[in-house]
Amino acid sequence: MTKSDKTANFPNKSKWKKEKSKFRKIRKKKLKNFSLSSLLLLSTSLGGTFYAMETLTPEPFPQQYININGTTIAYEDFIDALKKENGTWYARYASNKKLNFNRSTNYTIIGDERHNQCQGIAGTKTVIDTINVTYDKKSKNIYYHYNIRDSITDLPSMGFFNNWDRITVRYFQAEDEDLQNVLNVYNDKYNATEEHEGQHFKNMKAGLLRCGQSYETKFSEQCMDEVAANLKQFLKQRQNYIENRYNRDFITERFSFYYAWLDSNPQPSEKISSEEAAFIINSIFDSWKKEKFDIYLAGNVSRTRYTLSKINYAGIIDHPQQHKELMKAMFTQNGINFYQYIEGREQEFIEMLPNETKQTFAELTQKKKDAMNYFTSVDLATDNDDSKKDAYVLAQKNNLKNYRMKQAWNSLKSKITGK
Repeated sequence: MTKSDKTANFPNKSKWKKEKSKFRKIRKKKLKNFSLSSLLLLSTSLGGTFYAMETLTPEPFPQQYININGTTIAYEDFIDALKKENGTWYARYASNKKLNFNRSTNYTIIGDERHNQCQGIAGTKTVIDTINVTYDKKSKNIYYHYNIRDSITDLPSMGFFNNWDRITVRYFQAEDEDLQNVLNVYNDKYNATEEHEGQHFKNMKAGLLRCGQSYETKFSEQCMDEVAANLKQFLKQRQNYIENRYNRDFITERFSFYYAWLDSNPQPSEKISSEEAAFIINSIFDSWKKEKFDIYLAGNVSRTRYTLSKINYAGIIDHPQQHKELMKAMFTQNGINFYQYIEGREQEFIEMLPNETKQTFAELTQKKKDAMNYFTSVDLATDNDDSKKDAYVLAQKNNLKNYRMKQAWNSLKSKITGK
């Protein structure tokens, strides 16, 4: 065959190159499809992770946005940004600003501000406030004079605890000896006012101002604060009674329930038996509930609202163990845990709340729940426990990783199958 015969059976050179190139592309595409298809078949035969990625639909990762000090960031990006430094999780955002995740999910940072303030107070100082008392024979009124221009006909409080570390004790003074004898029972010598007010300070230090309880439980703690202060006051009067040769003048009318005990035990031992301890604390509880609850109701509701005013929803969830520890600290006096004899009775104060107050507490609770943000929800889920926060972050990072892997696999599978 001549050269001219050979060329006569084939396209020209230029056309031949185009056909050759087209053939190579078709061959390459077939090889690629074969390779990817083989990989897909191989992956399904292997099972495990590949099989799960092929057959399971990934759960949608939260498509939410988080507001951080006015900056909005996608949840996915936020989880990506979380890094642990020296045991604490941080996230950088908005031109390298840094967020402390552990603090941002800690309701006590703001809510326990008052509790933290009182922890720095070492002790109390007592101030004596002298009240001059006169008797008007014509009107038969007793007047209590704060100063020359001011007087009242009602007996003022015998003392109070204020300004974090200050105890004010009233001393009632009269020029008339007979009137002074009437007033002595209100003075600290007999009333043990300083012991009462000092216990309020101890209760505050023990955690009375700490958040982490519902409005109802915190209200009951405010009532128990008064019961504990009355207990401390009584124990001092009891001690004075023994030290002053069993002189009943040192047991005031406030604790008249004890007279019945003294009728059978006129010379009690300094060491209080479990039987006497149970009698003392239940009697104090009963008398305060009957005689003082209504007087202190408005004030204790106000203190409850103030204590929980700055806290978010995570800080008004009951913590029974924390409550029990506070009660034990408040009622462990003279080496005796008096709380063991009245444990749970604080629920009686909650049951005595007026319906309108219960409704107010319910509305305040709902308002905080409605205002929950992402950080509050994490705080609620982890209960301000750093180990739980570690588990939460690591779980979210793992979920994000799995989500992205499955999405990538599904994308690859779509390319392979054309679906």
